[in-house]
Amino acid sequence: MNPTTLAAWAAALSFAGGVMTGGLTAHVLNGVQIAALETAHADAQRASAEAAVRRLTAAQARGDALTAELLTARAEADTLKADLHDALSKATTGRPCLGSGALRLLDRATQPARGLPAPTGRSAAADAESVATDTQVAGWAANAYHHYAECARRLDALIDYHEAP
Repeated sequence: MNPTTLAAWAAALSFAGGVMTGGLTAHVLNGVQIAALETAHADAQRASAEAAVRRLTAAQARGDALTAELLTARAEADTLKADLHDALSKATTGRPCLGSGALRLLDRATQPARGLPAPTGRSAAADAESVATDTQVAGWAANAYHHYAECARRLDALIDYHEAP
């Protein structure tokens, strides 16, 4: 083999070795970079999960506190309602207050409007099969107020829950 061919082969082998060494080095460096990126991503995921757990725990604590307040307020309102009904039974006489015609109209108050009922041709006194006493009307009003106040308390608690950070 002549010296030029030998030198060409040596140069080719040296070049191939250099390419292989360079490729191996690039592969190792890329592996290190990928490992660093994977570690950084895992750290970010863990931090995000920990923050989500903290937010969830805070929301549950806030919800529990608002629920406890709501239950306390409801118990107080129930006591007041019972006291009010007791006082109303003493302050009213049980005399007729609303006749059956008025009761029929009120029973239809939550239904779609279909017009007023046809007149019976009798006076309201003659149409008095059933009546609501002043005690019943006052009790109904007290119950309506109690339900309204309970609804307002619940809505306020929901608003407080959603407005808190």
